[in-house]
Order: sequence, then C-alpha cells, then structure tokens
Amino acid sequence: MKKVCGFSAVVIPEEGVYSCWCPELDIASWGETPEKGLKNLKDAVKLHLSCLPHLFPSWYQYAPWPKDY
Repeated sequence: MKKVCGFSAVVIPEEGVYSCWCPELDIASWGETPEKGLKNLKDAVKLHLSCLPHLFPSWYQYAPWPKDY
C-alpha cells in the first residue's frame, strides 16, 4: 500500500491495466501504468473531497485532512 493524499491506495495489476482503490473512501480508478493509476486515483479523491464542503458544511470544518483539496 502507498499513501495518496493521506489515504491508502491499493494497486491491483489486471489485464493490461492497473486498478487502484482507496479503501477508506471506497473510490477506485485505473491507469495503463501503476503511476498513471495512482495519479488518476488522486484526482478522483480530490474531486470527491472537493464536494464535501457543499454537502456537509457544518461537518467539514472538523475534517481530519487538509482543507486545500
């Protein structure tokens, strides 16, 4: 496992691609290389976290990750 944005990332080699999964947030992505898969996963995590202030404004101020996502 490798840390991505403070979260874990699991890289799974499949047929010609690499699936990447963040178990804490249950978000997945993929790429043609492990590095591209992790970059795509990081982008997906950032997009997910960017929605939280709009969905949970009173809770977001207590979130345990940096607010610059």
